[in-house]
Amino acid sequence: PGLVGDAPLDGHARRLRRMTALWDWAVAAYAAPGVAEACLHLQDAADQNVPLLLWAAWCARTGRPLDADTIEAGCDTARAWVDAAIGPLRLVRRTLKTSLVDIE
Repeated sequence: PGLVGDAPLDGHARRLRRMTALWDWAVAAYAAPGVAEACLHLQDAADQNVPLLLWAAWCARTGRPLDADTIEAGCDTARAWVDAAIGPLRLVRRTLKTSLVDIE
């Protein structure tokens, strides 16, 4: 572990490996029966952040303990991403959906 060929992984390579493991797990978990529906319900009804929920579940599943600082940093990152990218994209998507209904 930690080696590619004979060279040890640097910090960037270890982070990339963790991110890939998280992504693979999250995609599989989200595809499991009922998970997407439950996540979207939590998103719409309780204003929850689906990637943040999946990250927390992955941490629990893989035995990665989360302290208060790590949780706060995760929440801050999720909020920043929603404010900068996800929120505006959702608005565009919903606007386009409404416009398409009006066209028919």
